[in-house]
Amino acid sequence: MLELQIFISKKGTRVVRATELYKALGLPPAKYATQIQKWLKDIYEFQDGLRKPENMRDFARRKTAEPLVEDYYLTLELAKHIALRSESSNKLKCARYLKSMMHLEGSDRHAALRELKALINLTRAMSKVSNQLSCERKHADLYSKRNNGSLRDWWAYRERLLGIHKEKWAGQVTASGRAAGGRSLRALLLAREPSELIRIGVFDWFMAQGKSPQYALNMAAMAKQIAQILQLEVEDDLAPATKALNLFSQVG
Repeated sequence: MLELQIFISKKGTRVVRATELYKALGLPPAKYATQIQKWLKDIYEFQDGLRKPENMRDFARRKTAEPLVEDYYLTLELAKHIALRSESSNKLKCARYLKSMMHLEGSDRHAALRELKALINLTRAMSKVSNQLSCERKHADLYSKRNNGSLRDWWAYRERLLGIHKEKWAGQVTASGRAAGGRSLRALLLAREPSELIRIGVFDWFMAQGKSPQYALNMAAMAKQIAQILQLEVEDDLAPATKALNLFSQVG
């Protein structure tokens, strides 16, 4: 199944994009425009009863740079119903994933709040380069253990999962009028989009804990949003006089 990223709306609701759900289900691209309208007009058994999806309650229009492609933010509940109603061979896998991600909006609000607070604290911790590197090493150690002690293809594997490419960021830095030659990916991201380093750090953290790549990617995406909302700056705290925080002994 393709990556199905979870977003947080301004009201705190967890949502997915209709276009990404459609791709995750592996449905014919040419039929998307017709199918999305059918999705939003169909009747589903929501927790509060049988009804059609309601605008600004179950879905909301998403502004895109492509005016010819309509996209919407869908609540996880609506997305799960849509997946199960589809003719996709991925529908059960997709619906199970969405259901597993719905627990934060379930009846246990205290557990949801604790998990959100933990993610906020983890996001703040990842504003320090030392913590990012610590999690990267832990992730690499786990990768090595799972590959008979070898780190072969480690960087390619990690960058493929994260969807990051040094050439892309080098091009963006150069386009902004700054020199990019010889700079590491971390330095390029620090210059162009520091919140991306926080996303990567959180991803490494969850991967090092043995979580699935999909779960780690979703939590990392939410952490990036939190970092942008809080306007966190990334601190390079690796000066000799600075003692790096042992993140793994302080975050549960």
